[in-house]
Formats: sequence, structure tokens, C-alpha cells
Amino acid sequence: AHLRDEPDVPAVPESKQQAFANVEELLKVVQQEYPAAKAVAEASASINKKDVKTASFSELSMAEQAWMGLNKEDQITQINMVLDEKVRPALMTDGGNVQVLDVVDGEKVMIQYQGACGSCGSSLGATLSFMEQALRKDIYNELIVVPNM
Repeated sequence: AHLRDEPDVPAVPESKQQAFANVEELLKVVQQEYPAAKAVAEASASINKKDVKTASFSELSMAEQAWMGLNKEDQITQINMVLDEKVRPALMTDGGNVQVLDVVDGEKVMIQYQGACGSCGSSLGATLSFMEQALRKDIYNELIVVPNM
């Protein structure tokens, strides 16, 4: 790249050109990752705090008892239903997915990212947070999602 007014003069001194060596690669990564990041951001924004209903202590106790009363297979089925509805469509848009590996003590949901999600930076940030919020809202408020690394 050269100056417009002086086409023989480089726009950047040769000693500084190395700083621009990765720009094209960075732009490719941004272009690849943007749709997933945008989908997660939109999904996160769609969770309206007004949708969170307050429950009495007895209702919470009943919800906890109902959840803890399920066997592990039924807990995983419930989790997969919420993931199918609220999380997987966004992940699959970008060639990713998530598999539920286990539920430990009724609270720790062990997952494995698949496809593009395994290398995506937001899989440990926004995606994980959104997944946890969806499961807490729809199933049981004490669930913690732990990715298998």
C-alpha cells in the first residue's frame, strides 16, 4: 500500500509492515465467527428479565423435589428438550452442536461441544452463559453447565 499523493512512498514504513501480516487472517476469523456470536447475543438479549417469575419457597421446594425425583435419564431428556428448543438451533446454524454427557448430583450438567463449537471462543463465554440461563429458567434454578475440556 502506497500513499495516494506520492505513489512511490509506502503508506507504512517497512519496519512496521509486519504488524499488518495477520490482518487478512483476522478478518477471515471475524467473518466466520460473527454469525455465531451475533446469534448468541440476540438469543441472550431475547431473555427478558420480566419473564422470570418469582416463586414462593414452597413452589421452589416442589420444583426442586420434582427435579431431584427424576432419574438421571429423565433429567438428561428434560435438558435435551430445552437445548433442542432454545440452544441447538443457533449452534447448528454455524456447524456446531452440544451433547449432554452426564448430570452429576442433579445440579452439574456435563456437556461436550461438537463441530465448530469446540474451537469457538464464545463457547466458554456467551454460549455457555446462555445455555445455563435457559436451563435454569426452564428446568431447575441451581443447574451449572460444565463443558468437557
